[in-house]
Parts: sequence; C-alpha cells; structure tokens
Amino acid sequence: MGSFGIGFSLQNFVSELRAKEQEYRVYIASAFVAATILLLVLVLLVFLIGPTIAPLFLKQFNFIDLDGKIRDFVLVGFLAVIFGITSIVYNLWYSLDKGYLSSIIPAIASLVSFIAVYILTHFSIDNKTFWILFVYLLPTACFPTAFFIKTIINSMCQGKLIDFLVLKTILKRALQFGLFGLMAAAVVQIDYLVMSQNISSSEIILYNVTTKIFSIIAFVYSAVLTALWPEFTKSVAKNEWTKISLSIKKIITIGIIFFVLSGIVLAFLMPYIVKVISPSIDIFIPVSFIAMLTVYHLIRIWTDTYSMALQSMSDLSALWKWTPVQILVNFLLQYFLSTILGVYGIITGLIISYIVTLSWILPLRLSHHLKTKQIQRGN
Repeated sequence: MGSFGIGFSLQNFVSELRAKEQEYRVYIASAFVAATILLLVLVLLVFLIGPTIAPLFLKQFNFIDLDGKIRDFVLVGFLAVIFGITSIVYNLWYSLDKGYLSSIIPAIASLVSFIAVYILTHFSIDNKTFWILFVYLLPTACFPTAFFIKTIINSMCQGKLIDFLVLKTILKRALQFGLFGLMAAAVVQIDYLVMSQNISSSEIILYNVTTKIFSIIAFVYSAVLTALWPEFTKSVAKNEWTKISLSIKKIITIGIIFFVLSGIVLAFLMPYIVKVISPSIDIFIPVSFIAMLTVYHLIRIWTDTYSMALQSMSDLSALWKWTPVQILVNFLLQYFLSTILGVYGIITGLIISYIVTLSWILPLRLSHHLKTKQIQRGN
C-alpha cells in the first residue's frame, strides 16, 4: 500500500511483457521516478499531520506524554513511508524471477532489527520507546532503500529514462491497486482505531502480542502468494486458465492444513513464546482467543488467495465494489461488539465482515473469468 499501487502495477506489467518477450526496462525507470516523487510528498505529509493525528491515535497510551506521542508517531510514519515506497524493488524482483531476494532481504532486515532491539533493552536510556522503535524499523527501511537507489542508478546508466506515455499506463493501473490497498488497510487496521476508544491498554497489548505472533505465521503464506503472483500473471497472459484453477485449489488446501497445525502448536506453546518475546510483560493469552484468530486466518487464506489471483490479472472490480462494504460492516460490528465482548469483539467483527462479503464474491468473480474463457475456447 505504501507505494500506492505502483509496485504491483509495475510487477504485473513486467511479468506480462516478459511472458510476451517484449521490452520492459523503460517501465522500471518510469515507475521508480514516480515512486521517488511520491516518497517526497508522503514524507512531507507525515510531518504535517503527525502533531494532529498522534494524540488521537495513541489516546489510550497514558504512560507516553504528548510530545512523546508526536515524536514516536512521526518516526514510525517516516520510516514506514520509506519502507512502503522503496519496497517496490521486492515487486520488481518477483517479476524478474528473483523472488528469493524478496524473501531473503526482509528476513535479514528483521533479524538485524530483533538483535538491535534485544541489545537496546539491556540499556537504560532516555526516551527508550523512541529508540526501540527506531532500531526496530530502521533496518526494514534501509535495506530496500539501498536497492531502490541502486536500481535508479542502473536505469540511468542504461539510458532508460522516464517515458510519460508508459508512466501514464503505470499510474492508471497503480491507482486501482492503490485505492484498493487503502481500503484493504482500513479493513485490517481499523481495529486499532476502535480499540483506542473502547478497549483498555492491557487488552490492546494482549491483542497486539497475539496478532504479531500470528502475523509471523501469516507472513509465510503471504510470501507464497506474493511469489506466485507473477506466475499467475504469466499464466493469464498465456491463457493457461486450467493451471490457474488447479493452483488455487492446491494453495488453499496447503494453507488450511498449515494454519490448523500452527494454531494447535500455538495453543500449547503460546505461554513459552510470550515469555521469550515479552519477558517483562505478564500476559495470559486464552486458548479461545488463539482459536478465534486461527479461524480468522483460515478465512483470510481463502479470500487472500482469490484476491491475489484477481489482482494478478489486474481485475479489481469486485474488490473495488465490495471492500467499502466490508469496511462499513467491519467498523460497525467491531465498535458494537467490542463494547460487549471486549477484544473478542474485534476478531468477531473481522470474521463476520469477511464471511458476508469477499469470501463468496471473489470466487464468483474468478469463476466468471474461467467460464468466459471456456466459452471463448468453445467458439
């Protein structure tokens, strides 16, 4: 979402052109110039709105003073923007069949972040929250930035400069991905907005720790989908629809088995995991909460796989129409249920919002593509 769709737009174009054995490097140069301009605009925006947004977003964190909230919010926003924009190099690598780099580099950055945070926790310093956030986020922003700059330099050396006609086509498709990215982020991030109003800080910490642990498992499946995305784009370009259908069934089956087993393991090991990652925080995570998050992620496996398939062919029509509906349903359910069920209401709202919208709409949309192609072949 950070690149406002430029990364995914570039990825699809490069994959399609490579499948057709056509020139694509001017697309890379044009996309990276557009991303650089967007980076500068967003960084400026973070510094302008930070003082206003921070006190509202961090309302429940009473142990942080006003200046600290603004300082921490701006820091996270600044580094998140840098990461979000420059990580389009990961999209590019996937389209160039170098997806292994898109997994290795973030893994190295995460390892560096973990080591840095671990070391810093053993020191007594002022504004410790700020510095922990800094050393945690800096590697994830710096690694893609280095490769982002390298790609721009390589494009200049090859004489590949911006092509405004190409840029227009990239931005047109990027706009679709970007707006959908904002809507998708609203679905999964609106929980913190609701919790900041209705949930205690202790429950927020419980929710944050548990979801972060699950996000590590979810990252594995997400990485698989991301790696398969350009392969689906190539299959669409070659009209290999039977292959696409079989791949989706296989991926979903493997994902469900993987997450069910992961949920069972977490139910037994969660107390030990929490002690390792948060030794200074006394948190008890109920098995029922782990079970609910497992169910939520099983639904996400289904919807995310169909979403990836549709996005790989640049068809976002169903996502555009129904994601706003899901946002509204999710917000209303989370706000109402959180006042009754607490943090359980947040997960319940998410689960229901997916079931009544995207979980059945996306398969129907993909089925429409498959039937259309079968009719065309028959004719």
